[in-house]
Amino acid sequence: MPRPTRHPYPHRHCPAAPGPTCGRTPLPPSPGRTVGRWLPLVLASVLRAGVAGAPPPASAQQGEFVRLDERTWAFIDGGDASSNGAILAGRDAALVVDPGLTPAGARRLLAQAETLSGVPVRWVVLTHWHPDHALGVTCLGYGAAAGGTGPAARAAQRPTVLAHPYTRRRLAEEAARTARSLARSLPADTGMGACRVHLPDAVVDTARWIDLGGRRVRVFHPGRAHTPGDLVVWDPDGRTLAAGDEFMHASSPSMGEGSAFVWRSVLDGLVALEPRHVVAGHFGPSTP
Repeated sequence: MPRPTRHPYPHRHCPAAPGPTCGRTPLPPSPGRTVGRWLPLVLASVLRAGVAGAPPPASAQQGEFVRLDERTWAFIDGGDASSNGAILAGRDAALVVDPGLTPAGARRLLAQAETLSGVPVRWVVLTHWHPDHALGVTCLGYGAAAGGTGPAARAAQRPTVLAHPYTRRRLAEEAARTARSLARSLPADTGMGACRVHLPDAVVDTARWIDLGGRRVRVFHPGRAHTPGDLVVWDPDGRTLAAGDEFMHASSPSMGEGSAFVWRSVLDGLVALEPRHVVAGHFGPSTP
């Protein structure tokens, strides 16, 4: 029987009132407050405002889709091995954030994004390189996300995958090896054993605007927080933020590659955007 899947980059749930050492890396104090004391307040005010009052979620095979507004959905992962994702759609195209760990899961999320939005997925944004967020779409191979019979057809159909240069480099170094390792423990229907690595098509080192048709979203690097290659997606009109692992519900991210000091300033900057909806990288949404 396959061995249980261990989260490739585990994040630790914090207790109800987290302290400054919650998570894998001790969090530094700041004058008059600690990150551990401040983070729950941020999550309570921002995440709860983003999800509270949303319609009941529609079930998906490995999680659930929560509609945040008319053209935005959050995908809340149903297990603990993959990540949450997001779908932002305009008049002409949709953008998907973090399709998750496995090729099969990424393929389902991309297909469901087109079903929900009624427009083709033209863009995929990877918030960082960790396998639970990025490996699935990386393993789909060129054109495999949407099919096609020849190079021209595949080039026309496949979404453009965006990532930070550091993310692209780390995927080049690690994706194939990680996929081979995970294929030994994951079921065959996840598609991991058939991984064909296709690295991100374009890089965003500072910021880039994406026009989805009547809706412009900004992809930008907020700083070296969780990893040196973090990206977030911000929709200023709908005030929706897809934050990757910068935000987590009742948890803190691993900081093996990042900086807890920079993370604190990144959180300040993201909260200053005054988002109405926040899609966190992991775990469930807040409740009133």
